[in-house]
Amino acid sequence: YVRSWRGAPQLIFDENSEVEKTDEEIHYERKVIPLYKVVEAGGGVDLCIEGVILEIRKDSGIIFRCPKCNRRIREGICEEDGNVEGVPDLRIKALVDDGTGAVDVILNRELSEKLLGKSLDDYMAVAKEAMDYEVVYEEIANKLVAHPIRIVGDSIQSDFIVTIFAREAELLSIDAEKEADALLMQMEG
Repeated sequence: YVRSWRGAPQLIFDENSEVEKTDEEIHYERKVIPLYKVVEAGGGVDLCIEGVILEIRKDSGIIFRCPKCNRRIREGICEEDGNVEGVPDLRIKALVDDGTGAVDVILNRELSEKLLGKSLDDYMAVAKEAMDYEVVYEEIANKLVAHPIRIVGDSIQSDFIVTIFAREAELLSIDAEKEADALLMQMEG
């Protein structure tokens, strides 16, 4: 049976379920979902979205995590474990908009490094040289804001906005000439 948890459907197998393995390959075409549908549904699973990065949230870049529970710590204090020596991590939290709606997207270290073309160690060296972690945030924002992106991931809904946890991320190129022609065609009717 199917139930919903935090706006995402879950397929439940219990003691009354029968599962049979099949050798049949299942193929499906991943379609881009407009963000207004994601927002109306309160999220979803295995979403494929495209949009433009409007903002890089301030808690992006180099962050520090608790070595025990992996939560983000602030000023050496974990909400769960108290004073701890933080472990550095890299993440991107971005506001993505497609013109129909907006969602927050969180990219883990692996996806952040892939998109940015730099590793956590590279960014730690940049921050150490500048003696400020803010330069990493600024570099990320300068590189990504106003850039189109495709994201695949699962989401949860908070009280304020749908958040998608990315499993895949790809910056998209724009064919400016093609886009300009399409816009002219629309304007001419």
